[in-house]
Amino acid sequence: MRSEALLLYFTLLQFAGAGFPEDSEPISISHGNCEYPELLQSASQAPNTKQYPAFVGHKPGRNNTQRHKLDIQLIMTMNRTLYIAARSACILPFPAPP
Repeated sequence: MRSEALLLYFTLLQFAGAGFPEDSEPISISHGNCEYPELLQSASQAPNTKQYPAFVGHKPGRNNTQRHKLDIQLIMTMNRTLYIAARSACILPFPAPP
C-alpha cells in the first residue's frame, strides 16, 4: 500500500512539472512600438514603456498558445503599478523605480 502511494505521488509530481512551460525566448526591452496597441490603455503610455523590460509576444503567424497555454486577459496600470490578469491569477511584476 505504501509503495503504491509513493508511486502515485511521484507520477503526479512528474505531471505537475510538465504543466509549467519554459519561455522559448527571453524577456526583451519594449521600444514603444508595441505590436499589439490594444493592450495599451492609451497612446500616451507607449513612450513610457521604453525603460521597462516587457514580454512583447511572438510575431504574427507564430502562435504558440496551444503549446504554452498563455492566457493573459487584462493588462492595466493603476498608480504606477502594472497588473497582468490571467484566468486564474493576477501577476504583479515589480518594475525598477524611475
